[in-house]
Amino acid sequence: MKVGIVALIGRPNAGKSTLINNLIGKKVSITSPKPQTTRFPIQAVYEDELGQIIFVDTPGLTDEVLSEKVDVVVYLIDHTRKREFEEAKVLGLIRQINKPKILVINKVDIKNLTYLPQYEFLKA
Repeated sequence: MKVGIVALIGRPNAGKSTLINNLIGKKVSITSPKPQTTRFPIQAVYEDELGQIIFVDTPGLTDEVLSEKVDVVVYLIDHTRKREFEEAKVLGLIRQINKPKILVINKVDIKNLTYLPQYEFLKA
């Protein structure tokens, strides 16, 4: 059976836990509008006939994932929040990881407030 490890990284309250819950199909990670609800990395397993994906839900700003043996990094951004110091710190951590990365723009259902132009440089 094939197994892959995917780390979700993003600043606090970007929607990492909500995404994990939706990918797994049940509530495995706590969600709250309060930032930094996830205090420790949480692992959730998705399994089908092709193999397993182990998702690691990381607490907001953390470099613990650098020591994890991950195969892919999913970088979540919340386009409704201005790109500031927190985002720069997360991006700095991500640049240190020499693994494939996927950019996910979260909260796209919110149309009235967007800072998406500040994140355009990440699409490359």
